[in-house]
Amino acid sequence: MNADFVAVIGPYGSVMAHALSNVANEFHVPFLSFTALDPSLSPLQYPYFIQKTPNDLFLKTAIYEMIRYFSYR
Repeated sequence: MNADFVAVIGPYGSVMAHALSNVANEFHVPFLSFTALDPSLSPLQYPYFIQKTPNDLFLKTAIYEMIRYFSYR
């Protein structure tokens, strides 16, 4: 593979982000994703991965707190 790239931008899903994170790690280039939300894409395992959205755990917690606050059933 040609290593003449400086960064990886994308993809839309977390599954593909796992695969591309391995490539970014191998070539030591930043990998930026605006939509991959999987909390297992951690900086410890993927140091070059930059997650630009909150992960699912934060979103689920916010939804839970809103339901609890308004006493929705």
